[in-house]
Amino acid sequence: MTTADDLLGAWELRSWIVRTPETGEAVYPLGEDARGRIHYAADGYMTASIARPGRAVPMNAEDARRILRNYMHYTGRWSFADNVVTHEVDYAVDPALVGRKLARKVQLSGNHLTLSGEDVSPRDGRHLLHVLEWRRAQT
Repeated sequence: MTTADDLLGAWELRSWIVRTPETGEAVYPLGEDARGRIHYAADGYMTASIARPGRAVPMNAEDARRILRNYMHYTGRWSFADNVVTHEVDYAVDPALVGRKLARKVQLSGNHLTLSGEDVSPRDGRHLLHVLEWRRAQT
């Protein structure tokens, strides 16, 4: 059985796919080659960052906006119960995430972690199923 201690440490993103259950549509929000890291600390705080690779240094305001559309980051408290990890978002690049509780079902097999959970889009009310595959970071 998975415990909170099993999640501690850093994990590297392998893939992030979002499905719309009603239509079956599936997208990779930051591309099929997105890179990222999630870190669970013993003090109950976590942080997650995911980016589209190949982002250029911004040269103007439009470049800066494009960079923000290609990066996701949030941090906050985390808890684990009944094989579900919950992220309580305190700070985020996307202000729509602040104050939300993101619940993700946990599947752990060796050094591979899958987090999956359904959310309602704060922008348009659609139901979305997020599936994130992670591998324990090597030191």
